[in-house]
Amino acid sequence: MDFVDPGVPMNPDVHMPAILNVSGSNVIPQNARQARSLPDADKWLAAEDEEMESIQHNKVVACTASFLPEGVIAIKTMFIYALKWTLLNTIERYKARWVVRGFLEIPDVHYNPDATHAHVASDSSLLVLISLVVKHDLHFKQLDVKTAFLNSPLTHEVWVRFPAGYVHPLGHSFARLRKSLYGLKQAAADWYELQHARLIAFDSSLQRSKADPCFYYRVKDGQFFFVLVHVDDY
Repeated sequence: MDFVDPGVPMNPDVHMPAILNVSGSNVIPQNARQARSLPDADKWLAAEDEEMESIQHNKVVACTASFLPEGVIAIKTMFIYALKWTLLNTIERYKARWVVRGFLEIPDVHYNPDATHAHVASDSSLLVLISLVVKHDLHFKQLDVKTAFLNSPLTHEVWVRFPAGYVHPLGHSFARLRKSLYGLKQAAADWYELQHARLIAFDSSLQRSKADPCFYYRVKDGQFFFVLVHVDDY
């Protein structure tokens, strides 16, 4: 993820704090109210709009409402803000991510407490993959799934309250989620299961390594095909 310490943009080359713009325009807001008080508020608001458009594009929300169904507990959410920097230490992009306050989730109501673990590729597996690529002179390609967690269907009914500062077109305050949001305890596990199912559907001959569940391989007729899945969007 591209988060940096609030108000202290970092030079990615030398890892030294850059000079903070005295106007405050490089400050990363801690909440929606602060975002609206900064000189570059319009850019933070545009980032919020971009995030909600992504939510809509991925069909994350199943439905919205002004009032919750009887007995339903909604989880609070918020916008988390960040700046993405270029190698020249200039702002490349303003980012806002809609995040669930997962610590408010209730076990067995919002999620299965036994299904929150997500496998993570080990450093050893990465070294093995690179060694295999070099040894067999294979083509190497890296892919990135944008807003990965927003693709994962939920197995439990989850209602959330829209983040502070966001105004729903119909004035609604609550949303029922169809897919995961960042911050949910089950988000990483749901994404792992989804990508595993998609990989097997793509090539049913793929085998999952017993040593590392994030390492997939296929060796057939002298041809090699390897896949290493890495999740870093926690």
